[in-house]
Amino acid sequence: MLLEGASDPNISKIRLGNTEERENTIYHYNDDFEEVVKLIKKRINEKPSNKLDEDFKLKVNGQLIPLTDFPSAFIKNTIIGMLKSLKGVNEIKKVELNFSC
Repeated sequence: MLLEGASDPNISKIRLGNTEERENTIYHYNDDFEEVVKLIKKRINEKPSNKLDEDFKLKVNGQLIPLTDFPSAFIKNTIIGMLKSLKGVNEIKKVELNFSC
């Protein structure tokens, strides 16, 4: 997916023209369209879209729920965002969360 103006440092970027280089810029486009297409195809093939996040596991009623990148990132980032707002939470390295409904 190509996005204009993506400020997330985790998103790979291709620099176009004489713009400011952002964090995680992987390529500088210079009228070499075929090279950009090759790079994008290579990057797509490197990371399967259904890859499971090995650092994040979700169990519901004892059953492991397989999650792809988007839902695992959504849940992790939501929890991290809430935790960062708590007094006394400075650095987050590992989170353990257990509860019953």
